Amino acid sequence: MNRLAVASTLVALLASAACETGPRVGNGAVFRVRALMTNNSCGAGAPSAQTSLAYDAEVIINGQQSLSWRVRAAGISAQATVDGATGAFRLVDDRIVAVRNADRRRELGACALRRFDVIEGRVAGTFPPLDPLADSGGRAVDPLVDAMVDADAMRDPMIVTDAGVDGGARRDGFPALEELRESVGWAVAAGADCRDLIGVGPSQFVTLPCQMSWSMTAQWNPEARVSR
Repeated sequence: MNRLAVASTLVALLASAACETGPRVGNGAVFRVRALMTNNSCGAGAPSAQTSLAYDAEVIINGQQSLSWRVRAAGISAQATVDGATGAFRLVDDRIVAVRNADRRRELGACALRRFDVIEGRVAGTFPPLDPLADSGGRAVDPLVDAMVDADAMRDPMIVTDAGVDGGARRDGFPALEELRESVGWAVAAGADCRDLIGVGPSQFVTLPCQMSWSMTAQWNPEARVSR
């Protein structure tokens, strides 16, 4: 069996295996996000009060109607609806954070905080199709097959690769996220006792409720692939 036949067979098998784990729909891209704080009424010692942030976000667009924002390093994933006319989206993560149990010696009840996180922005351009062969590391399942396909694709139209997939017309030639901003609001959860969290020490809030805000930029990394 020649190299072309081997490559075609292996690619077909890997594509079939990927389908067995569930179909993947939509387009996606990895962005390097950088954020600078613009407002902080919580105090410099409060949790998540970083003045600057940098992280990778995997962004998936499904049918140009919904957007998924995933930060694997922090275990964060959220979804939003995309406005078909403007590309605007608003991601919301509303959760209760348990801080500590009741402390009878200090006559304090259990403390829990409500964290309300919002990321807003606008989608511009067209995202590339998701790669069905990408693994959790964002690379091809089999580098040998990947190399063989790259070398022989021009000679054998039956070899399927993602290199020739047309993602559609792209504005400025690449996908983009614009007008990005994030805000995090903190408040004492209903019925909780968090008096000891208000102060000027480490992990304390100047006041509750309070809010922090950041302006953000996102740079597309064309070399990185959205992982499973």
